[in-house]
Amino acid sequence: MTPKKTEKDVPVGKEPAAAPAWRNRAVERSLERSRVEAERRSARFVDTALELVEETGGKDFTVQDVVDKMRVSTRTFYQYFSGKDELLVAMFEEAQRHQNKELRRMVAVEPDPFARLQTFVLGSLQRAHDGRGQSGSSRLLVQQYFRLQQSHPDELSHSYKALVTYLSEIVADAAAAGRIRSVDHERTAAILLQMITTANQASIIGSPLMDPPLSPAEVWEFCLSGIGMDSAGRESADREAASDRHDLAATSGPVAAP
Repeated sequence: MTPKKTEKDVPVGKEPAAAPAWRNRAVERSLERSRVEAERRSARFVDTALELVEETGGKDFTVQDVVDKMRVSTRTFYQYFSGKDELLVAMFEEAQRHQNKELRRMVAVEPDPFARLQTFVLGSLQRAHDGRGQSGSSRLLVQQYFRLQQSHPDELSHSYKALVTYLSEIVADAAAAGRIRSVDHERTAAILLQMITTANQASIIGSPLMDPPLSPAEVWEFCLSGIGMDSAGRESADREAASDRHDLAATSGPVAAP
């Protein structure tokens, strides 16, 4: 009779040997190449869709229109996007990224915090108001905006994130300088961007409430009436700043001459 094996009689399996470092590096390089290629191909879909919309003067398009223009299959498209709405969100995010880049360039030349805020608001409005921002893609994205807000709210919110963060910093600087009122700077930035977005939408597709649409100067004055300091507030802020400078000078002592 064969004796029954006990648990300690069963040989313990060896730990698997760690993969060689060269193999890990090869896998990482392969994944990196795949990532770069995926970014390049998905960007091409976005660029092609934007070109298509401009060529048709802002008319809507289908996935088939895009793949036909690129001469690829619909199967290839769905390897990168779940559908047309996700492509529209990508187009919207690209538009926000370009706007953020342009606004940073405009704002950077202003040394005063209040002037930077004014430049941001007016710069965000001017292109749509004078017609430069009324491209075919701008018109289509405005038309699709509210539908995307319902179908892809998180993705649409993410597309604004960098712009909200940047404007929050500008608002914080202007508030610290005593030029505007703001407690929750991110909330203030979101309110300003909501006003800017609504005004731009009216400039691009029209408004049933007023014709012509609001000018950039009118929007800025309206925003300023909500967050701007009145003369008494500015004088109080100036006195506080002067007092802070005096206290700093008193505690620092005399500055040695070079």
